[in-house]
Amino acid sequence: MSEDIKICVICEEGATCSKKLLNDPAMLRELLMCCRERVSLGQSDIQQLTDHLSGINELELKSVYYHSVS
Repeated sequence: MSEDIKICVICEEGATCSKKLLNDPAMLRELLMCCRERVSLGQSDIQQLTDHLSGINELELKSVYYHSVS
């Protein structure tokens, strides 16, 4: 069985020396809330990310990653 490739849900890039990939479902829910608020204020460039995050269920959140600068 092959290992899943981990990429950032925001920029769709992998980990680097200076940016680790993290998975924290609570932080991803917070990100979704912030995205929804910004979209409601007119920031349309994050609509696709907002839609994607909205469609992720609680079980799938365990396999979603984002970058953290170390």
